[in-house]
Amino acid sequence: MKKNLTLIFILSCISTTTYAGTEYLVARAGTMFVNVGNTTPLISSGVYYGYNLNEKTSIEAEANVGLSGGKYNDGRGNFGNFDIWTVAAYVAYRHPFTHNLYAKGKFGLLFENITNNTRSEKLIHQDYGFSGGLGLGLQLKQKLTLETELSLLERDIYYAGLGVHYKF
Repeated sequence: MKKNLTLIFILSCISTTTYAGTEYLVARAGTMFVNVGNTTPLISSGVYYGYNLNEKTSIEAEANVGLSGGKYNDGRGNFGNFDIWTVAAYVAYRHPFTHNLYAKGKFGLLFENITNNTRSEKLIHQDYGFSGGLGLGLQLKQKLTLETELSLLERDIYYAGLGVHYKF
């Protein structure tokens, strides 16, 4: 038993050393598209922190907030502005095509807060659910990467974003 625990400890130390500098921070900007009624896109910004579990798999904690509130008109006389902010936790997988180019897929849990401001009231909708996305990354330097992705936040909300990925 002690031999097994010692072996596990040594292997975990080796893997920690092998993947030293596996944390990363991403700042990004993008657009949220809401597919309900007649809406305009919501310009948003986000940040996420990631930790590589191995060469291809990582976990990520993400937050996005609307910068320029979208507008909506449901066709029944209800119109106004809306805003969305989200927090999420994902498992991400990166598949390399070349030394500098990779595809990314992610899946996780999301909390969203949607605020609708109409002429007469403020409505807040909060929800939990699954979320996922697909993207591409281009490594510019050893610690600097550009990532673009399209995420499905909810069955009728999509997020398209471009981020700067810094490994530390």
